[in-house]
Amino acid sequence: MIIKNLILKDYRNYDKLNIGFNDKVNIIYGENGQGKTNILEAIWTIAYTKSFKAKKNIEVIKFEKENAYIEANLNNGDNNYRINIKINLQEKKKIAINGIPQQKALDIIGKFHVVLFKPEDLLIIKEGPSKRRQLINLELCQINKNYAQELIEYNEVLKNRNIVLKEDKYKTELDNLLNIYDKELIKYGSKIINCREEHVKELEEEVKKIYKEITPNEDISILYKPSINVEKYKEELEKKREEDILRKQTTIGPQRDDLIININGKDARIYGSQGQQRTIILAIKLAESKIIKRHTNNIPIILLDDVLSELDDRRQQFLLKGIKGQQIIITVAGNNQNIDKIKEEKKVFYIKEGELKSVR
Repeated sequence: MIIKNLILKDYRNYDKLNIGFNDKVNIIYGENGQGKTNILEAIWTIAYTKSFKAKKNIEVIKFEKENAYIEANLNNGDNNYRINIKINLQEKKKIAINGIPQQKALDIIGKFHVVLFKPEDLLIIKEGPSKRRQLINLELCQINKNYAQELIEYNEVLKNRNIVLKEDKYKTELDNLLNIYDKELIKYGSKIINCREEHVKELEEEVKKIYKEITPNEDISILYKPSINVEKYKEELEKKREEDILRKQTTIGPQRDDLIININGKDARIYGSQGQQRTIILAIKLAESKIIKRHTNNIPIILLDDVLSELDDRRQQFLLKGIKGQQIIITVAGNNQNIDKIKEEKKVFYIKEGELKSVR
Protein backbone atom coordinates (compact mmCIF):
# COMPACT_ATOMS: atom_id res chain seq x y z
CA MET A 1 0.00 0.00 0.00
CA ILE A 2 1.23 3.49 -0.80
CA ILE A 3 -0.23 6.92 -0.20
CA LYS A 4 -0.34 8.98 -3.39
CA ASN A 5 -1.41 12.27 -1.89
CA LEU A 6 -2.76 13.83 1.28
CA ILE A 7 -5.16 16.78 1.51
CA LEU A 8 -5.71 18.70 4.73
CA LYS A 9 -8.13 21.51 5.42
CA ASP A 10 -8.30 23.43 8.71
CA TYR A 11 -6.22 20.70 10.29
CA ARG A 12 -3.85 21.81 13.08
CA ASN A 13 -1.92 24.76 11.62
CA TYR A 14 -2.92 24.09 7.98
CA ASP A 15 -5.55 26.16 6.19
CA LYS A 16 -5.16 23.96 3.12
CA LEU A 17 -2.49 21.48 2.12
CA ASN A 18 -2.27 19.17 -0.89
CA ILE A 19 0.90 17.13 -0.85
CA GLY A 20 1.78 14.40 -3.37
CA PHE A 21 4.22 11.65 -2.38
CA ASN A 22 6.46 9.41 -4.44
CA ASP A 23 6.50 5.65 -3.97
CA LYS A 24 9.88 5.57 -2.25
CA VAL A 25 11.40 8.13 0.11
CA ASN A 26 9.71 11.40 1.07
CA ILE A 27 11.44 13.91 3.32
CA ILE A 28 9.50 16.70 5.03
CA TYR A 29 11.85 19.29 6.48
CA GLY A 30 11.58 22.64 8.22
CA GLU A 31 12.23 24.23 11.59
CA ASN A 32 10.55 22.93 14.73
CA GLY A 33 6.90 23.92 15.22
CA GLN A 34 6.12 24.43 11.52
CA GLY A 35 3.73 21.48 11.08
CA LYS A 36 5.90 18.56 9.90
CA THR A 37 4.64 16.06 12.49
CA ASN A 38 1.04 17.14 11.79
CA ILE A 39 1.35 15.52 8.37
CA LEU A 40 2.41 12.20 9.89
CA GLU A 41 -0.37 12.52 12.46
CA ALA A 42 -2.96 12.91 9.68
CA ILE A 43 -1.62 9.83 7.85
CA TRP A 44 -1.77 7.85 11.09
CA THR A 45 -5.35 9.03 11.59
CA ILE A 46 -6.26 7.63 8.17
CA ALA A 47 -4.99 4.22 9.34
CA TYR A 48 -6.36 4.20 12.90
CA THR A 49 -9.16 6.83 12.76
CA LYS A 50 -7.56 8.65 15.69
CA SER A 51 -4.47 10.71 16.42
CA PHE A 52 -1.32 9.46 18.15
CA LYS A 53 -1.08 12.87 19.88
CA ALA A 54 -4.52 14.41 20.43
CA LYS A 55 -7.01 13.16 23.00
CA LYS A 56 -9.86 15.46 21.90
CA ASN A 57 -11.11 16.54 18.47
CA ILE A 58 -10.70 20.21 19.32
CA GLU A 59 -6.91 19.74 19.43
CA VAL A 60 -6.63 18.99 15.70
CA ILE A 61 -9.16 21.54 14.43
CA LYS A 62 -7.62 24.85 13.39
CA PHE A 63 -8.32 27.70 15.81
CA GLU A 64 -11.76 29.29 15.35
CA LYS A 65 -12.86 26.62 12.85
CA GLU A 66 -15.63 24.06 13.45
CA ASN A 67 -14.34 21.18 11.30
CA ALA A 68 -11.10 19.66 10.10
CA TYR A 69 -10.82 17.51 6.98
CA ILE A 70 -8.38 14.81 5.96
CA GLU A 71 -8.38 13.12 2.57
CA ALA A 72 -5.91 10.49 1.37
CA ASN A 73 -5.65 8.77 -1.98
CA LEU A 74 -4.11 5.32 -1.64
CA ASN A 75 -3.05 2.61 -4.03
CA ASN A 76 -2.78 -1.11 -3.35
CA GLY A 77 -1.69 -2.73 -6.60
CA ASP A 78 -4.70 -2.56 -8.92
CA ASN A 79 -6.99 -0.92 -6.36
CA ASN A 80 -7.33 2.76 -5.53
CA TYR A 81 -8.94 4.06 -2.36
CA ARG A 82 -10.03 7.54 -1.37
CA ILE A 83 -10.48 7.91 2.36
CA ASN A 84 -12.14 11.01 3.81
CA ILE A 85 -12.35 11.92 7.49
CA LYS A 86 -14.32 14.87 8.81
CA ILE A 87 -13.55 15.86 12.40
CA ASN A 88 -16.15 17.97 14.18
CA LEU A 89 -16.19 19.67 17.58
CA GLN A 90 -19.44 18.06 18.66
CA GLU A 91 -19.96 14.93 16.55
CA LYS A 92 -18.00 11.74 16.12
CA LYS A 93 -15.63 11.56 13.18
CA LYS A 94 -17.33 10.93 9.83
CA ILE A 95 -15.41 8.49 7.66
CA ALA A 96 -15.95 7.54 4.02
CA ILE A 97 -14.13 5.15 1.69
CA ASN A 98 -14.57 5.95 -2.02
CA GLY A 99 -17.49 8.17 -1.06
CA ILE A 100 -19.30 5.45 0.93
CA PRO A 101 -19.88 6.37 4.61
CA GLN A 102 -18.44 3.92 7.13
CA GLN A 103 -20.42 3.20 10.28
CA LYS A 104 -17.59 2.08 12.57
CA ALA A 105 -13.88 2.67 13.02
CA LEU A 106 -13.40 -1.06 12.51
CA ASP A 107 -14.57 -0.65 8.91
CA ILE A 108 -11.35 1.22 8.13
CA ILE A 109 -8.77 -0.17 10.59
CA GLY A 110 -6.62 -2.77 8.86
CA LYS A 111 -7.21 -1.47 5.31
CA PHE A 112 -4.18 0.81 5.40
CA HIS A 113 -1.03 -0.21 7.28
CA VAL A 114 1.55 2.11 8.78
CA VAL A 115 4.50 1.74 11.14
CA LEU A 116 5.35 4.89 13.09
CA PHE A 117 8.72 5.48 14.75
CA LYS A 118 9.03 8.61 16.90
CA PRO A 119 11.44 9.75 19.66
CA GLU A 120 8.74 9.36 22.32
CA ASP A 121 8.70 5.61 21.63
CA LEU A 122 11.49 5.28 24.20
CA LEU A 123 8.69 5.68 26.76
CA ILE A 124 7.50 2.20 25.74
CA ILE A 125 10.46 0.91 27.70
CA LYS A 126 10.93 3.69 30.25
CA GLU A 127 7.35 4.10 31.49
CA GLY A 128 4.70 1.80 32.93
CA PRO A 129 2.79 -1.14 31.41
CA SER A 130 0.12 0.94 29.62
CA LYS A 131 2.60 2.02 26.92
CA ARG A 132 3.60 -1.59 26.26
CA ARG A 133 -0.02 -2.77 26.17
CA GLN A 134 -0.77 0.00 23.69
CA LEU A 135 2.12 -1.18 21.50
CA ILE A 136 0.72 -4.72 21.34
CA ASN A 137 -2.86 -3.54 20.84
CA LEU A 138 -1.92 -1.28 17.92
CA GLU A 139 0.13 -4.01 16.25
CA LEU A 140 -2.60 -6.61 16.62
CA CYS A 141 -5.40 -4.29 15.44
CA GLN A 142 -3.55 -3.83 12.14
CA ILE A 143 -3.31 -7.55 11.43
CA ASN A 144 -6.33 -9.06 13.21
CA LYS A 145 -9.78 -7.48 12.92
CA ASN A 146 -11.22 -10.08 15.32
CA TYR A 147 -8.80 -8.90 17.98
CA ALA A 148 -9.86 -5.28 17.46
CA GLN A 149 -13.53 -6.26 17.89
CA GLU A 150 -12.81 -8.37 20.98
CA LEU A 151 -10.86 -5.51 22.54
CA ILE A 152 -13.79 -3.15 21.98
CA GLU A 153 -16.23 -5.65 23.50
CA TYR A 154 -13.96 -6.34 26.47
CA ASN A 155 -13.45 -2.64 27.23
CA GLU A 156 -17.21 -2.04 27.11
CA VAL A 157 -17.88 -4.88 29.57
CA LEU A 158 -15.01 -3.70 31.78
CA LYS A 159 -16.38 -0.14 31.83
CA ASN A 160 -19.85 -1.37 32.82
CA ARG A 161 -18.47 -3.71 35.49
CA ASN A 162 -16.47 -0.85 37.01
CA ILE A 163 -19.60 1.36 37.03
CA VAL A 164 -21.45 -1.36 38.97
CA LEU A 165 -18.55 -1.66 41.43
CA LYS A 166 -18.83 2.06 42.17
CA GLU A 167 -22.59 1.90 42.84
CA ASP A 168 -24.10 1.38 46.27
CA LYS A 169 -26.01 -1.92 45.94
CA TYR A 170 -27.04 -4.77 48.23
CA LYS A 171 -24.55 -7.63 48.16
CA THR A 172 -26.94 -10.12 46.55
CA GLU A 173 -27.82 -7.72 43.74
CA LEU A 174 -24.18 -6.77 43.27
CA ASP A 175 -23.05 -10.41 43.12
CA ASN A 176 -25.71 -11.25 40.55
CA LEU A 177 -24.63 -8.37 38.30
CA LEU A 178 -20.95 -9.20 38.70
CA ASN A 179 -21.63 -12.84 37.78
CA ILE A 180 -23.17 -11.66 34.50
CA TYR A 181 -20.29 -9.30 33.70
CA ASP A 182 -17.68 -11.86 34.72
CA LYS A 183 -18.93 -14.32 32.08
CA GLU A 184 -18.43 -11.67 29.40
CA LEU A 185 -15.03 -10.65 30.78
CA ILE A 186 -13.88 -14.26 30.64
CA LYS A 187 -15.25 -14.71 27.12
CA TYR A 188 -13.46 -11.72 25.59
CA GLY A 189 -10.52 -11.50 28.00
CA SER A 190 -9.41 -15.07 27.30
CA LYS A 191 -9.35 -14.43 23.56
CA ILE A 192 -7.34 -11.23 24.04
CA ILE A 193 -4.77 -12.91 26.29
CA ASN A 194 -4.35 -15.90 23.98
CA CYS A 195 -3.94 -13.63 20.97
CA ARG A 196 -1.39 -11.44 22.74
CA GLU A 197 0.57 -14.47 23.86
CA GLU A 198 0.91 -15.77 20.28
CA HIS A 199 1.79 -12.34 18.93
CA VAL A 200 4.48 -11.65 21.53
CA LYS A 201 6.16 -14.97 20.71
CA GLU A 202 6.28 -13.99 17.05
CA LEU A 203 7.45 -10.48 17.92
CA GLU A 204 10.22 -11.78 20.16
CA GLU A 205 11.47 -14.14 17.47
CA GLU A 206 11.76 -11.31 14.93
CA VAL A 207 13.22 -8.80 17.41
CA LYS A 208 15.90 -11.29 18.51
CA LYS A 209 17.12 -11.70 14.93
CA ILE A 210 17.15 -7.96 14.19
CA TYR A 211 18.75 -7.02 17.52
CA LYS A 212 21.54 -9.58 16.96
CA GLU A 213 22.37 -7.94 13.63
CA ILE A 214 22.80 -4.58 15.34
CA THR A 215 24.40 -5.78 18.58
CA PRO A 216 25.80 -9.32 18.15
CA ASN A 217 27.11 -9.67 21.72
CA GLU A 218 23.80 -9.05 23.49
CA ASP A 219 20.71 -11.17 23.94
CA ILE A 220 17.21 -9.73 24.12
CA SER A 221 14.00 -11.35 25.32
CA ILE A 222 10.39 -10.11 25.29
CA LEU A 223 8.06 -11.95 27.63
CA TYR A 224 4.30 -11.53 27.89
CA LYS A 225 3.15 -11.20 31.49
CA PRO A 226 -0.65 -11.55 31.84
CA SER A 227 -2.17 -10.58 35.16
CA ILE A 228 -4.48 -13.58 35.12
CA ASN A 229 -4.25 -17.28 34.28
CA VAL A 230 -6.66 -17.99 31.41
CA GLU A 231 -7.18 -21.55 32.66
CA LYS A 232 -8.29 -20.21 36.06
CA TYR A 233 -9.94 -16.99 34.91
CA LYS A 234 -13.27 -17.55 36.73
CA GLU A 235 -11.57 -18.72 39.91
CA GLU A 236 -9.18 -15.77 40.02
CA LEU A 237 -11.96 -13.24 39.38
CA GLU A 238 -13.93 -14.71 42.27
CA LYS A 239 -10.89 -14.54 44.57
CA LYS A 240 -10.44 -10.87 43.71
CA ARG A 241 -14.11 -9.91 44.01
CA GLU A 242 -13.93 -8.54 47.55
CA GLU A 243 -10.86 -6.49 46.66
CA ASP A 244 -12.59 -5.25 43.50
CA ILE A 245 -15.61 -4.13 45.57
CA LEU A 246 -13.36 -2.43 48.11
CA ARG A 247 -11.29 -0.64 45.45
CA LYS A 248 -14.32 -0.06 43.19
CA GLN A 249 -12.49 -1.28 40.08
CA THR A 250 -11.55 -4.51 38.31
CA THR A 251 -8.05 -5.34 39.52
CA ILE A 252 -7.08 -8.19 37.17
CA GLY A 253 -7.47 -8.91 33.45
CA PRO A 254 -5.90 -7.83 30.13
CA GLN A 255 -6.04 -4.18 31.22
CA ARG A 256 -3.28 -5.06 33.73
CA ASP A 257 -0.97 -7.07 31.47
CA ASP A 258 2.64 -6.15 30.76
CA LEU A 259 5.64 -6.99 28.60
CA ILE A 260 8.98 -7.75 30.24
CA ILE A 261 11.88 -6.71 28.00
CA ASN A 262 15.30 -7.99 29.09
CA ILE A 263 18.84 -7.50 27.80
CA ASN A 264 21.18 -10.29 28.86
CA GLY A 265 18.60 -11.35 31.42
CA LYS A 266 18.24 -7.90 33.04
CA ASP A 267 15.25 -5.56 32.86
CA ALA A 268 15.93 -3.09 30.03
CA ARG A 269 13.81 -0.43 31.73
CA ILE A 270 16.10 -0.38 34.77
CA TYR A 271 19.48 -1.52 33.46
CA GLY A 272 19.38 -0.67 29.74
CA SER A 273 21.41 2.29 28.52
CA GLN A 274 19.83 4.96 26.30
CA GLY A 275 21.57 3.41 23.30
CA GLN A 276 20.34 -0.09 24.15
CA GLN A 277 16.79 1.17 24.65
CA ARG A 278 16.86 2.95 21.28
CA THR A 279 18.13 -0.25 19.64
CA ILE A 280 15.27 -2.23 21.19
CA ILE A 281 12.67 0.19 19.83
CA LEU A 282 14.36 0.18 16.42
CA ALA A 283 14.26 -3.64 16.39
CA ILE A 284 10.62 -3.70 17.51
CA LYS A 285 9.55 -1.31 14.73
CA LEU A 286 11.41 -3.25 12.04
CA ALA A 287 9.89 -6.47 13.39
CA GLU A 288 6.42 -4.90 13.35
CA SER A 289 6.84 -4.08 9.66
CA LYS A 290 7.84 -7.68 8.87
CA ILE A 291 4.92 -9.13 10.83
CA ILE A 292 2.40 -6.87 9.08
CA LYS A 293 3.75 -7.97 5.67
CA ARG A 294 3.57 -11.63 6.71
CA HIS A 295 -0.01 -11.51 7.95
CA THR A 296 -1.61 -9.11 5.48
CA ASN A 297 0.45 -9.47 2.28
CA ASN A 298 0.63 -5.67 2.46
CA ILE A 299 3.78 -3.60 2.74
CA PRO A 300 3.22 -0.95 5.42
CA ILE A 301 4.15 2.69 4.97
CA ILE A 302 6.97 3.75 7.27
CA LEU A 303 6.55 7.04 9.15
CA LEU A 304 9.71 8.38 10.81
CA ASP A 305 9.21 11.46 12.97
CA ASP A 306 12.61 13.14 13.41
CA VAL A 307 14.22 9.87 14.54
CA LEU A 308 17.39 9.96 12.43
CA SER A 309 18.79 12.66 14.71
CA GLU A 310 18.17 10.29 17.65
CA LEU A 311 20.31 7.48 16.16
CA ASP A 312 24.03 7.24 15.59
CA ASP A 313 25.32 6.71 12.04
CA ARG A 314 25.45 2.91 12.35
CA ARG A 315 21.86 2.63 13.55
CA GLN A 316 20.71 5.17 10.96
CA GLN A 317 22.15 3.08 8.16
CA PHE A 318 20.72 -0.12 9.64
CA LEU A 319 17.27 1.44 9.83
CA LEU A 320 17.38 2.79 6.27
CA LYS A 321 18.61 -0.56 4.97
CA GLY A 322 15.88 -2.41 6.89
CA ILE A 323 13.04 -0.36 5.37
CA LYS A 324 14.43 -0.13 1.85
CA GLY A 325 11.79 -0.93 -0.78
CA GLN A 326 8.92 0.50 1.27
CA GLN A 327 7.30 3.90 0.99
CA ILE A 328 8.91 6.08 3.65
CA ILE A 329 7.85 9.49 4.92
CA ILE A 330 10.45 11.17 7.15
CA THR A 331 10.39 14.45 9.02
CA VAL A 332 13.71 16.25 9.50
CA ALA A 333 14.30 19.40 11.54
CA GLY A 334 15.93 22.30 9.69
CA ASN A 335 18.49 21.84 6.91
CA ASN A 336 19.60 18.62 8.53
CA GLN A 337 22.55 16.78 7.04
CA ASN A 338 20.50 13.58 7.42
CA ILE A 339 18.78 14.50 4.14
CA ASP A 340 22.03 13.92 2.26
CA LYS A 341 22.61 10.56 3.95
CA ILE A 342 19.58 9.10 2.19
CA LYS A 343 20.92 8.03 -1.19
CA GLU A 344 17.71 6.46 -2.55
CA GLU A 345 15.40 8.32 -4.91
CA LYS A 346 13.67 10.91 -2.78
CA LYS A 347 11.21 13.78 -2.86
CA VAL A 348 11.89 16.66 -0.49
CA PHE A 349 9.20 19.02 0.86
CA TYR A 350 9.94 22.25 2.72
CA ILE A 351 7.28 23.24 5.28
CA LYS A 352 7.08 26.66 6.92
CA GLU A 353 4.25 28.04 9.10
CA GLY A 354 1.75 25.46 7.91
CA GLU A 355 2.48 25.92 4.22
CA LEU A 356 4.25 23.83 1.60
CA LYS A 357 6.91 26.27 0.41
CA SER A 358 8.86 24.12 -2.04
CA VAL A 359 9.19 20.62 -3.51
CA ARG A 360 12.28 19.12 -5.09
